[in-house]
Amino acid sequence: MLEMKPGCERCESPIESGSVAYICSFECTFCQACSREMKGVCPNCSGELRTRPRREKTEATPRPDDHWTAVLGGSCHCGAVQFELAAVPASLTECNCSVCRRYGAQWAYYDRKTARVTFEPGAVSSYLWNDREIEFVHCNFCGCLTHYESVEKEADSRIAVNTRMLKEGEVSAIPLRYFDGAVSWKFISRDEGSPS
Repeated sequence: MLEMKPGCERCESPIESGSVAYICSFECTFCQACSREMKGVCPNCSGELRTRPRREKTEATPRPDDHWTAVLGGSCHCGAVQFELAAVPASLTECNCSVCRRYGAQWAYYDRKTARVTFEPGAVSSYLWNDREIEFVHCNFCGCLTHYESVEKEADSRIAVNTRMLKEGEVSAIPLRYFDGAVSWKFISRDEGSPS
C-alpha cells in the first residue's frame, strides 16, 4: 500500500493526504513547488514524478454555496468520473496543441462554481507536462480524458470539460471554434489549417 508521507523530502513543508503531491516509483514525495523546480524528475532515482493519488473521497470541484440544477451532465465511458454543468456552453473549442491534438477533445469552459466533477479514490490519474500548471484528468478504469484544470485550485479556477463525454448529440448544435495552440495561440478558421 502507498505510504502517504506527510511532508516534502526536499523543503520539508507539510503535505496533507488530500493535497497535491508528487511521487516517484519509490514513493519519494515532494510538494508541487519542489517538483516544478526539479522539472518533474526525482533527485534520488532520476525517475519521473507523478501526481500522488488521494485517499479520501474526492470531489474535484466543491458544490457552490448557491445551489443550482445541472443543465448538462456526463461521465467517462465506465461512469467512474461524473460531471454536472450549470449551463450549456456558448461555444466549444478544438485545439491543435501537441496534447489536445492527440486527445481529440472538444472543450467547454467553466469554473469551479459552475461545474462539478466527482470520482472515488483511485479512479483518476492526472497528466502534467511543460510548466506543470494544468492537470489533464483521465479515468483509471476506462482511460477516458474527462477534463483539465489548474493544479492550484481556487473557487474561480477554470475547468475545461471534454464534451465528448456528454451524451451523443447534446452539444452538436453548439458552434465549434478552432484554437491554434501549436503556433499562433489565436482562434482561427478551419480553412487556416486548424485541427482535423
